[in-house]
Amino acid sequence: MKKGSTTAKGGRPPLEAEKRDIELARKLAESGLSFSAIAVAMGIAENTLAKLRKKSVELEQALKGGIASHYAQAEDKVLNGSLPPTMYIYWSKTKWRNFYPQEKLPEQEEPKINLTDEQALEIRKIYNQG
Repeated sequence: MKKGSTTAKGGRPPLEAEKRDIELARKLAESGLSFSAIAVAMGIAENTLAKLRKKSVELEQALKGGIASHYAQAEDKVLNGSLPPTMYIYWSKTKWRNFYPQEKLPEQEEPKINLTDEQALEIRKIYNQG
């Protein structure tokens, strides 16, 4: 990663993707690694890789091209008969989960139930009878 010049405000210099970093990212994506694994291999945090992907069109295209190449290799194995179609379906579903994790929904509060002691005893009686 190339470090840019510091600004007059101070702080960390912005990171920029160099050609060798872009090529490394493409090769790592071709090998089937997830974005988090690619970030670790490049020595940066996952959110830094996400920021670089937004800033650098070349990096984003290299990652997408590497992923597409990886999938093309797997499809060739299916067509050649060396990988059963059901295994490819399972593989592709689990693989995409790594690249595009499900959104985490905000946790909802559990509803509060206000019961009197008499109501709670009545519910226990009904529950124990069944």
